[in-house]
Amino acid sequence: MRNITILVADDNHVFRKTLCEFVESLGAVTVVAEALDGDHAIELTSKLLPDMILMDISMPNKTGLEAAKAIKTRYPGIFVVVITLHDGAVYRQLAKECLADDFIPKSDMKNKLSALIMHRLHSGEYET
Repeated sequence: MRNITILVADDNHVFRKTLCEFVESLGAVTVVAEALDGDHAIELTSKLLPDMILMDISMPNKTGLEAAKAIKTRYPGIFVVVITLHDGAVYRQLAKECLADDFIPKSDMKNKLSALIMHRLHSGEYET
């Protein structure tokens, strides 16, 4: 099994660092880059082609939803997870419309994100 490569996109420096440390603590995960906004996430995705992107909704320039749609349209195999403070049905629907693969509220991030990453790791999708 190889490591899952992850791009983290969030404009909040402290949260971004915390999220990177958390996912890398799970093992078999490598954070390959950190994006500060939606445009930066699209640019880094094109260069690095990560397996997964963890993306906030509220970011400057392009929002996380706009970036998710652009990325999923061009790279449908990249798994995009929206991680946000906005935990309402309308935001879940918007994420779905923007082709995001999953939606995790920041308030439930540790449980749901670790379960999601472990499931994807053990699905055999990341065999070498």
